[in-house]
Amino acid sequence: MMLNKRMYFLDNLKIFLTILVLAHHAGQPYGGSNGWWYFTTKDSPGLGAFFAVNAAFFMSLFFLISAYFVPASLERKGLGSYLRERFIRLGIPLIIGFFLLIPFSWPVINFGHLWFLQHLLIYSIIYAITQTFLLKPKNQNGNTQKPFPHIIKIFLFTAFVALITFIVRIWYPIDHWIGFLGFIQTEFAHVPQYVSFFIIGLTAAKHNWIVRIPKTIGLICIMIGFISSVILYSEKITTFQAGGFNIGSLQYSLFETFLCMGMCIGLIFLFQHILNKSSKLFQILSLNAFTVYIIHVPIVVILQYFAESIPVSAYFRFIFVIVLGILASFSISHFVIRKTPYLNKVF
Repeated sequence: MMLNKRMYFLDNLKIFLTILVLAHHAGQPYGGSNGWWYFTTKDSPGLGAFFAVNAAFFMSLFFLISAYFVPASLERKGLGSYLRERFIRLGIPLIIGFFLLIPFSWPVINFGHLWFLQHLLIYSIIYAITQTFLLKPKNQNGNTQKPFPHIIKIFLFTAFVALITFIVRIWYPIDHWIGFLGFIQTEFAHVPQYVSFFIIGLTAAKHNWIVRIPKTIGLICIMIGFISSVILYSEKITTFQAGGFNIGSLQYSLFETFLCMGMCIGLIFLFQHILNKSSKLFQILSLNAFTVYIIHVPIVVILQYFAESIPVSAYFRFIFVIVLGILASFSISHFVIRKTPYLNKVF
């Protein structure tokens, strides 16, 4: 499938998700997530629901959007050129970002938020090799696109992913990170969702589903996502568990996966119908979103240390770090990194 028409709503959705990731990391020290490697503080305004809602969907949506462009890219470039481009686009930033993070995480050596690049690179390689050597391309005549899945099929698939998620979380609860194979930074609790939504993105590309979401399904999904988020923010349900073989973990696996499906489909539908447009500002933000995702953590950490000395509540520090983090990250990306020889060829 060839993607010829620019889908501005996906560009704008990636901007939104990138800013949400930055905000997520800006709030890590201020309560609800037990701090993080780089900076901790005694203040705790209770941002647990904010982190829970974000973690439930935003990285899965990143995987879906990223996967949507993989088949066309592989078809256009061929296996060799595609893999070379992936190693440049994902591998080099991964290495650069890793060395940027070491000073902030020492003596712990980790890839931090760049685990996403690791996984995306691995998933892309597996798909490219499988598609090239194992899956026989079929001669397709005319329009062979399948209709968008019925809402019942979506619910059944979501329940299946939730069940796999529950099984995985018996041994690997939420926020339990390991170095899979010694170097692949992995939180297995969310891997079933990540892999599933990557596959959804590949399938959506084949059948052009992203621009064919029925209005009824789009509205149902955004309502599921919104209502589920409100429930988490209300903090009324106290039986949810992060993992283990118990009813609380099963409940949360189901709840979180349906929230994820609702937000992913719902936000795509919403952005397509409300923000399928561009402007000079949106173009600049879109061009810099990938770089901002890579570089924002050191910037946010510096701001967190600086904000610690300001005699205001943690809420204000949180907002302060978000606002300045967005401005600084996009400015450094646009005016420095993307104008630096060699770096501008990668970023």
